[in-house]
Amino acid sequence: MAFKGAVSAAPYVCAFGIFTAIFVCAVVQLATFTPLYTPVECHQLHSGLDAPAMDSAWINVTGTMEKECKNPNPYSIHVAQRSPGKVFIKDGSELKLVGQSSVPDTDFPAHGEGTGQSAMEIALPMAEATALLAKPLLQVVSEVHIRSVARPHFFGVELAASEDRDEICGFEVRMATQKVGPSRCAGTIEELVIPDVDSEPEVSFMHLNKEHLTEQETKKNVALGSILAISLLGSLASIAVGAWRMIGRGKARDPEISSKALQGSRECNGDVV
Repeated sequence: MAFKGAVSAAPYVCAFGIFTAIFVCAVVQLATFTPLYTPVECHQLHSGLDAPAMDSAWINVTGTMEKECKNPNPYSIHVAQRSPGKVFIKDGSELKLVGQSSVPDTDFPAHGEGTGQSAMEIALPMAEATALLAKPLLQVVSEVHIRSVARPHFFGVELAASEDRDEICGFEVRMATQKVGPSRCAGTIEELVIPDVDSEPEVSFMHLNKEHLTEQETKKNVALGSILAISLLGSLASIAVGAWRMIGRGKARDPEISSKALQGSRECNGDVV
């Protein structure tokens, strides 16, 4: 009897265990992904211009800028260029187009570090270059068009989300020594304030669009909240149904036991007589 009762309760115990495991997993996922995104912190590393390559008509200059970034999020972030950016020389309020910039693909691992890079190619006619290179300081401005792709995993399933970002970045170059100052980026050229060539590099942060982030945060909370509610109700229902079935079986066996006991008593009385 005890073995049969245990067997009949097994499906409900199993269901309770499954729903409880899902509930615990959802709680862990919710804690892990709250907040959904923490800004990536970047520190500027090497920046420099290569020696100019000249011919009778043109001067060509290439340069690179590197940043080391720390990703505090529990998922990897992939950054890729959507299209090449334009490079300008800023002369007062005038922007003169002189080349293009590129951003190689970069991965920032979860809770890890990665190095991002941007490269520039500048080409100037000799006549214009002579005048520009004679200045003590040059202000260089470049466009950046990138796409950031985050790859969080919920219950083992990758749910990638991307965001496009367009920025204007600028820095100064001291021509006498070819020293490249720290860069700074902004959403528009009007917002951009180019730092002094001798200033210390600044810590920058990779922010996401607030509206888009709020939307994704809401989706995450609704999805995990629904899983929490369903799994909790499933656990409680498993306990309730299992208990109800066990109590029902117990009541059904009571008359049978009483009948057998009465029959045994009568048989005993008959033997005595």
